[in-house]
Amino acid sequence: MIAPPNTALTDEPGEGEISLTEGLQFVYQDCPWIDLETIKEQIWSPAFPVSRSRRFFLNQPNAADDAWCTLQEWSVLADTNRVLVDGEEVVLFFDGSKSNDHTALVGCCMSDGFVFTAGVWAPRKTRSDKGKNRGVLARRRFEQAIEQTYARASDARIRQAVARMTYLRSDLTELAHAGGELEVLELHKIDTIERLEALRHKVRWIPKSDEGVPTNDFQWMSRDDQKWELNSTKARYATIADRISRAVSSAAQHGLIKDNFLIDIGFSRLSPKLRSQLIRYNQRRSGQTIRELAVLSEGGEHLEMIKLA
Repeated sequence: MIAPPNTALTDEPGEGEISLTEGLQFVYQDCPWIDLETIKEQIWSPAFPVSRSRRFFLNQPNAADDAWCTLQEWSVLADTNRVLVDGEEVVLFFDGSKSNDHTALVGCCMSDGFVFTAGVWAPRKTRSDKGKNRGVLARRRFEQAIEQTYARASDARIRQAVARMTYLRSDLTELAHAGGELEVLELHKIDTIERLEALRHKVRWIPKSDEGVPTNDFQWMSRDDQKWELNSTKARYATIADRISRAVSSAAQHGLIKDNFLIDIGFSRLSPKLRSQLIRYNQRRSGQTIRELAVLSEGGEHLEMIKLA
């Protein structure tokens, strides 16, 4: 049993809290032989950390001692009467696994940030040729949950489906073709944005055009709200230059300007040779010149603005 999140660590609880004794009685209600007084003495010991007390004796998931907010303080803020209303504009977040792990689909309402669980699925147990237990996602159950969520968000108000599994991209995209605004954010783009934000940069994702014309990927708010294109690729100049030039040319055909590029080379290092080649990009590709070029490298540890010649 997990103690209620409003359990105080004293027997003199504040407003809206329950006492430590009440919390312990709830947790150990099926263990009458447990000496609650001994546990309380341990919790009240100045040498025993608060986070450990909550985790060991109250079975509560907990944050680090220096966190700005505990999980209990956050949990009691929940509006238990809030429910998803049909027709709301939502974003879906998907963390999936084809086998041997759970799959989850969570939604967030754009109006107030209300988070709801659309579904969580345990892998279906089968028996492999070697006799070992394995689990495989019951794919149709997952698809039905997306369809039901899509139906509840009437008028096709699902703005984005953020998926961390590339192999399910086609499934999510099919829902968009079925009639509605649905954008699939690919794994490499999610990772790059998370790395950028970890470096304390503020960005805002730009939704895809309803007409199917190219758009820039994100707005870099900490760089004068400039619009940027994002590419993840290997640390090879030819590959990077081709990606940039193709994006510039394709956008120009639709009357769009793409002239700011962020290149994520993953865990590779930005070598002096590659840096030198990128500096001369505009000189080598006179027909597809750009204004700014940034490179994210070493797993997001380094961000460098390239001084284009």
